[in-house]
Amino acid sequence: MPHPPGSMTWSVMCPRSAAGAPTRAGHRLPYNSGETQVLGALVARATGRTMGDYMQEKLCEPLGMTSPGYWVLDPAGTEMAYGGLNLTARDYARIGELYRCGGVWQGEQIIPAAWVRDSLTVAAPHLEPGRPIIGGHPTGLGYGHHWWLPAGDRGEFSAIGVYNQFVYVDPTARTTIVKLSANRRYGTSATESTNREMETLTFLRALARRDN
Repeated sequence: MPHPPGSMTWSVMCPRSAAGAPTRAGHRLPYNSGETQVLGALVARATGRTMGDYMQEKLCEPLGMTSPGYWVLDPAGTEMAYGGLNLTARDYARIGELYRCGGVWQGEQIIPAAWVRDSLTVAAPHLEPGRPIIGGHPTGLGYGHHWWLPAGDRGEFSAIGVYNQFVYVDPTARTTIVKLSANRRYGTSATESTNREMETLTFLRALARRDN
């Protein structure tokens, strides 16, 4: 699609194996934020609206979000869909609770139950915990539709943002936890010792299970 003047140009690279050959679809998941940006562009094109406007109608208003939120924009005013959404902890928790409750909020079906179920399901072997690739190395998490899925039988899921920001949900414990504090060493290497995602997730899982 043509790029408006001043907008950023996004490229989505074809995943490749260690030998340099393209990876066949359905065999490997190298996590790629650019693909989420393309998805955001598709939503905007399909609806004829900005992502912010569409989210305002479909999520913010039905969930009764209490504080102003905003997207980080490029110079042309396009939302950075892959990681530019800013909300309060309370409003992020509303999204986690919406999914914990199968897409229902205060008795109203906001998101189709089938979509929620599919979003929180490992649908193929290459999406199972330990198989997705982040920063060139496997992670201990599985992947659904933009939710990370820890191993186990509790139905847990988590959104994980840059700098160790989390929306973690444990349906068995009926618990949603939001963590917005930043890890200033995040991204300075590709290792867990600086990024601390699995360490943080272990802490959140223990906190949710404390009384359950």
